Amino acid sequence: MSMSSNFRQRYAIDKKNEQRLLRLNPDLTNESGIYVLTRRDEQDIDYAYIGQAKHLLKRLVGHLSGYQHIDNSLKKYGLFSTDNPHGWKVGFLLYPEDELDRWEQHWIKEYAKGGYQLRNKTAGGQGEGKVQIDEYRPAKGYR
Repeated sequence: MSMSSNFRQRYAIDKKNEQRLLRLNPDLTNESGIYVLTRRDEQDIDYAYIGQAKHLLKRLVGHLSGYQHIDNSLKKYGLFSTDNPHGWKVGFLLYPEDELDRWEQHWIKEYAKGGYQLRNKTAGGQGEGKVQIDEYRPAKGYR
């Protein structure tokens, strides 16, 4: 496969994924902010993943074709729809780029306090001193 047909194929996949996301949340934009992925499983357990992006829609499209932990979960459970009530929903809040670390950390803590099982690997932020997320995970009821 040539480099240009590879690029065209990649572009077509990204465009399709962008349309899927916009069907789910038509307000999505490429502005900077915090995105929140949430889902409720068959046992009524709530899960969340909180991330930051300089370009929200572009970052979310990347999750749909990537191979990180949350990317694989998005592939496994899909996006929310009437046919897929246990799929991931997508929300977001706009913030200036220089406030993304602070707000990502804030929303990770809030969702943890709200009883969500977080799918984040760290407590957020892009800079030095990233903290492992374990301290925000609810303690198990047994040992």
